[in-house]
Amino acid sequence: MNRKRFYPNNRRSKPVLPLNDNSLISQEIFDECEKLKQKILSLSNGKSEIWLYRQELLDQYNQLILFNLDYAIEKKIEHDLWTIVFKNEISYKQEQLKENHQHQSKRTEIQTSLQTLYEYARGYYMKLLQDVVHSYNFENSICKLIFPFLQKQSLNSNHHHHHQCKEASMLYFIQHILVHVGDLNRYSNQIDLAKTFYQYAIYTIPCLGQPYNQIAILHEMKNPLSLLTPGQNQLITTYYYIRSIAIKVPFPLAISNLEKLFQRLKDLPLSRYEQQQQNDFLTLFLQIIAMINLESRFEEDIYSFINLFQTIIMKNLNQFYFIQMITIIMFTLHRTLGLLPRSSPSASKNPQLQFDLILQILIIIIEQCLEAIQLPLSMMIIDEQHILPILYLTFAYLDHILKYKNDLFEHKVFKQKQTMWNSLAKLLRSFSVYAANLELNKDKNESSGSLFIRYSDYPLAEERALECFTPLNDILKS
Repeated sequence: MNRKRFYPNNRRSKPVLPLNDNSLISQEIFDECEKLKQKILSLSNGKSEIWLYRQELLDQYNQLILFNLDYAIEKKIEHDLWTIVFKNEISYKQEQLKENHQHQSKRTEIQTSLQTLYEYARGYYMKLLQDVVHSYNFENSICKLIFPFLQKQSLNSNHHHHHQCKEASMLYFIQHILVHVGDLNRYSNQIDLAKTFYQYAIYTIPCLGQPYNQIAILHEMKNPLSLLTPGQNQLITTYYYIRSIAIKVPFPLAISNLEKLFQRLKDLPLSRYEQQQQNDFLTLFLQIIAMINLESRFEEDIYSFINLFQTIIMKNLNQFYFIQMITIIMFTLHRTLGLLPRSSPSASKNPQLQFDLILQILIIIIEQCLEAIQLPLSMMIIDEQHILPILYLTFAYLDHILKYKNDLFEHKVFKQKQTMWNSLAKLLRSFSVYAANLELNKDKNESSGSLFIRYSDYPLAEERALECFTPLNDILKS
């Protein structure tokens, strides 16, 4: 039997779905936007007519966003709006300011123009956010916080026709606006306000990496009003770059930003810490992390740095630092196991040595946490209670990576730490006694027993803070 030969171009084409009125209108507005966009891109910055085209494009984008947000997101309108209307002009003026040959009067004029642009863009985005939330009748806690008097209307209300969109589109767009309002505040040196908007963005969608990266950039800036030490700023910067990378949707620039930070830290001399140990404790920790991540100075003196770290950590016990330090260590461990992206596509030269070194740092911190706890638990002071979540998350993480490193607890660093295991056993025994006492006294003191039961399944504050952190994802979900 003769069979007809099959050719790829003989395939039946996918049926074209008829466009509804909304799609046609959206397409028409988008086509107008594209024409204006090409006009703007064909002009050089500084031309007088370019801002007229930008204003016209802004109006068209506004119309499309308020009419069909899903379509606007699909066409990446939010990206073009920021880049073509605002960011290109901001970058152009910022470059003008950097030119040393500018006269003071000219520089003042540019600076004033920039501040006016920042204010205009901020006002535009806040108005757009309010209009979008109202147009699509959307409500969430962040919108309530920013617009406390904006009321969600009843679905049966006949006063206003509300458009519809996917919740994911709305949340993505809200986060996008919050990030760029944060950026505009950062450009204006309103650091605290910028951080607030970045944190709002994280709260809106915790699994996208960009706002974490922006907070890291804030802490890299030299802020004369900051009360943080250089080491504290470096720790927070590293922590947020890591959060931007170890996440469901990483922000690509965070990888190179973290690499640059590590490059600056890795070659600091040991002598600086011997002279002023307390002030530079966190910088010493971060330098060791940088050396491990970059595989730098393995053949020289990394063990001298680790020994010094072990000596001075006892004088610098602070649970606020430790949760961020543990997060950075988990990130590095995950990297050595090949579970997170690196700046270089090439494989690590000595992953086992990297693993050994970072595990050694982790054990040093675990030992200090265990030694700091006062037993029995009834004698524990408030400051010590913050150490327990650190230990819980650390051992939960170690248990989790057994699937990738099934001989983990056979490692020599664990076998050499008999005192650590004894301290851990005492802590667990104390928990057992504490739980037994609660059970015995639950009838006598019903309120404390019921509170214990009521909140036993609630996430810890540390778990909430580390939401969407890739190394802990499976643990936090369970």
